[in-house]
Amino acid sequence: GWMDTGDIGYRVGTRIFVTARHKDVIIINGRNIWPQDLEYLAEHQDETRVGDALAFSVPGPESREICVLVVQCRETNANRRVALIDRLTRLVRIEMGIDCYVELVPPHTLPRTSSGKLSRSKARQNFMDSHDLAEVAAIAEGMSLKQASA
Repeated sequence: GWMDTGDIGYRVGTRIFVTARHKDVIIINGRNIWPQDLEYLAEHQDETRVGDALAFSVPGPESREICVLVVQCRETNANRRVALIDRLTRLVRIEMGIDCYVELVPPHTLPRTSSGKLSRSKARQNFMDSHDLAEVAAIAEGMSLKQASA
């Protein structure tokens, strides 16, 4: 039989390799997107550090999911912040082929579990509580259109 742990993985012989949590997978247009891949893109920018990003999806219009990338950023220059958002949006589009809403937040803003790990589920809930999701969808789609014409 099966035991549903919520983990996604694979078996090789008698060994099991866990690759992700089912609830963390971002599904956009029928594709599975691993949040770690998006977070990696963000964490390897000059303005950020490892552990400064969380990726998740939120419900959008017409039952479509919107990809969101929340990044802690120490940069205070407004032009550089805009450039970072544009760069990350473009990188996600190039690497993953999806639209993504990128939000920069101050350091020490991303929620953590009691054991100190970053909490995607809490970040997702905080995001949904504080944003108009229709507006987020329009911005995410508008950013990709703006970059496609650039």
